[in-house]
Amino acid sequence: MHIPFGAIAYIEAFLELYEQAIIEKIKIDSIVLATGSGSTQAGLLVGAKILSPKTKIIGISVSEDKETMKKYIKIIADHAFSEMNIKKEIEYEDIIIFDDYLKEGYGILNREVTQAISLLAREEGILLDPVYTGKAMVGMIDLIEKGYFEEGENIIFLHTGGNPALFPYKDKIISFLKENT
Repeated sequence: MHIPFGAIAYIEAFLELYEQAIIEKIKIDSIVLATGSGSTQAGLLVGAKILSPKTKIIGISVSEDKETMKKYIKIIADHAFSEMNIKKEIEYEDIIIFDDYLKEGYGILNREVTQAISLLAREEGILLDPVYTGKAMVGMIDLIEKGYFEEGENIIFLHTGGNPALFPYKDKIISFLKENT
C-alpha cells in the first residue's frame, strides 16, 4: 500500500459527519462500525484525532483478533497522517476494538447476526449484511445492553454497505428466521 486511499476517504467521511453534527448542534460521542481491513476505522480515528479527539471510534472486528486489528489500524492511521504531512499519530489506547462478536469467524453467519438483520429490517427498514454490518450491529446492541455507553450518549452506527452479501446467505438466513417463528 503506497497511499492509504481507504483511510483518507474515511477521514473525509468523518469530516462530513462532524460538519453535519455542528449544523444539527449534536455532539458525536461514539461511532460504531464493522472493522475488517482496518482502513475505515483508521481513517475515522485520524479524522477524530484532528477534529474531535473525545469522539470514540469503536470497531467491531469481523476478521481478526483485537491485537492484530490494532496493529493494522495503527500502521494505516500513521501512514495517513504521514501522507497528509500532519505530525500526529494514533496511540494504541485510542484504538477500541471488540473481537467478541467474531464467533465462528469471518463470513460465518450465526443466529445473533440473523436476528440483528431481521430487527433492523423490520423496525427501521435498514438492510444489514451478514458479513460486516450485521456483526457490528450485534456488537453495538450488546454493548448498549451491557451499559458500555453512558446514558444520553450520542452514538452513530456507520453502515458501510455490503447489502449484496445478503443474496448468497439467503438460505441460511431463512433457516435461522424459521427457527424463531
